[in-house]
Amino acid sequence: MTNVMTSASNQSVSSIKLVHITDTHIMDDEMRSRSFDDFDTTESLKSVVDKIRSEEKDTDYIILTGDLVNEPSKKAYQILADQLSSLTFPIMSIPGNHDDPEMMDYVMGNNGFDTGKLQQIGDWLIILLNSKLEHEHSGELTQHELEFLKSTLTMNPDKHCLIALHHHPVSINSPWMDSMILKNGEDFLNIVDQHKNIKAVIWGHIHQKFEA
Repeated sequence: MTNVMTSASNQSVSSIKLVHITDTHIMDDEMRSRSFDDFDTTESLKSVVDKIRSEEKDTDYIILTGDLVNEPSKKAYQILADQLSSLTFPIMSIPGNHDDPEMMDYVMGNNGFDTGKLQQIGDWLIILLNSKLEHEHSGELTQHELEFLKSTLTMNPDKHCLIALHHHPVSINSPWMDSMILKNGEDFLNIVDQHKNIKAVIWGHIHQKFEA
């Protein structure tokens, strides 16, 4: 879960509560028999959903930051959508290196989940970026994505902004994972450094805890 809050003197406190889920790696029935490193990802997600329903009832939005399925298939995405269907909160999702963005958007959209790139919640603006790089596990933000980010931040200087992407833009000091980093992370961070209204950047991909 990610709590995001900002406050300042002479201003009212504006906060939102987000649940951040990443790297669910759901498999369809055929793949599930082989498991994910001897781990049943569907059962794991079910436990997460049950916990959200019982303990995070005041959630505003849920963000899924990629690798929603392990190998893209409509069946795998449908299993994911079915698992999430008991949640009453708005859900946003972005693709990871294991995802097929068009297939993901099609199935998730048909199940009523948000597949857009922007979401405004009160004084907050959530910006969702696609860092998938075809045929690679590392990531990259296209020039189009970078221009979208720049223009969105420039046009919304009065909003508190949270950026979500799949690939990590900074080293996490893991040689294995850092070999699959966001390739143009420096370009991304140069944009971030120019906008003081960015309050947080979140990502998935690394399969471990990291905070900086």
